[in-house]
Amino acid sequence: MSQPWQLGITAARDCVRSGALSAAELAASVLDRLAATEPDVHAWAAVADDVMAQADRIDRLPPSGRARLPLAGIPVGIKDVIDVEGVAGEAGSSVLAGRRPTEDAAVVTALRNAGAIILGKTVTHEFALGQGHPATLNPWGAERYAGGSSVGSGAAVAVGSALGCLGTDTGGSVRNPAAVNGLTGMRPSAGTVDLTGVVRASWSFDQIGPIARSVRDLGVLLGAMGVAGVGEVTEPVLPPRIGVDPAMWQDAGVDPEVRTCVEDALGRLESAGAQVVEVRLPGAEVITAATITVALAEAASVHRAWLTERAADYLPATRVMLEVGLLARDDELDLARQVGGLVRQQVRETFDRHELAAIASPTLPVIAPLLSRYHSGLTDAETGDGLSGALRLLTPASLCGLPAVSLPGGLVADQPVGLHLCGRHGADAELLGLAALAERLLGLELRPPAWH
Repeated sequence: MSQPWQLGITAARDCVRSGALSAAELAASVLDRLAATEPDVHAWAAVADDVMAQADRIDRLPPSGRARLPLAGIPVGIKDVIDVEGVAGEAGSSVLAGRRPTEDAAVVTALRNAGAIILGKTVTHEFALGQGHPATLNPWGAERYAGGSSVGSGAAVAVGSALGCLGTDTGGSVRNPAAVNGLTGMRPSAGTVDLTGVVRASWSFDQIGPIARSVRDLGVLLGAMGVAGVGEVTEPVLPPRIGVDPAMWQDAGVDPEVRTCVEDALGRLESAGAQVVEVRLPGAEVITAATITVALAEAASVHRAWLTERAADYLPATRVMLEVGLLARDDELDLARQVGGLVRQQVRETFDRHELAAIASPTLPVIAPLLSRYHSGLTDAETGDGLSGALRLLTPASLCGLPAVSLPGGLVADQPVGLHLCGRHGADAELLGLAALAERLLGLELRPPAWH
């Protein structure tokens, strides 16, 4: 690699620890890259003004001090629903215009303690609800959907204006932009990351997850975030058993070429000894409906006062979503939560009965849709070209609180396809190991052609 910004997290961290590269040199390279790409990409909502001062503090540590830091000198972006002290935190909305948090979110504190340099805030869809079209460009094609709602986090890592980023994932908003940008992204098990200091969308389903260029880099970020047992990634010793549900793929409108791409990727795992077995999960419609019902009601509860006072400041589509959530009756919520409990039980039984390490699928049913065809409705899954089709593949992990990772599975029409692996609750390290095995066997490092 000719420039420091092109390094992965693990390689850059090791260079800073050894003194082969200073944190200041790394930060300056990334800031230069940000300045060069940002006029076109629009990945950043705000850039911190103390980046070089943060780097200098890392460089002033003795070598023994740097060696103890898992993210020594690594520049990281933070989605603009996660608070960073002193940096604008508007959650992509005029409702919070001018808001400037006075404290770091718990996860940001954890990253700083691990030696990370906080670059600033990346663009999000308004309140992370997936509506509207932020100005962020898809580095693989300006005419295509750039992912959501952690849209800026995906674009920043793809073009090298951050080595890694944090996003939030309620119904798939880390895994989605990771997939369309040819990156890795992970939603950890429910309850593993402290969500203090996050502008919430749903207290039942919100999770913070990282986006990076490799599975091993995800492991370093997750370990620094406090996910127990995760850090250095170890591939499985025994051949894993992986479940697939073809009916769910069909229900989600998976494109035939995307299906073939993911099946070929799973075939590489089978050639290495993995067993791929067919399973049947609860209906995608049931899972998505239960997730949306609860999530919208909880989001509406969070926003009730703001809707009363500042309704005109919301994007119309966001406001409609929240107003629909306000209409949910108690008996409907009770039913949705009961359905969620039954789904979780059935999914656990599926894992146990088939002795699965993971359940696999495409991350998204189609390659990044053309913006002219993309639709952000939640229930119109006639094709996979919109948010509703994506939710059918992404929400099972959210509803069940399971760890799930997206990694590059191949290319279709010169666009990235994500391979989605969902694991058992609490088995985050094991899932990362399986993802690392898949990554090695596939041998893919996807970079958008225009941004090498």
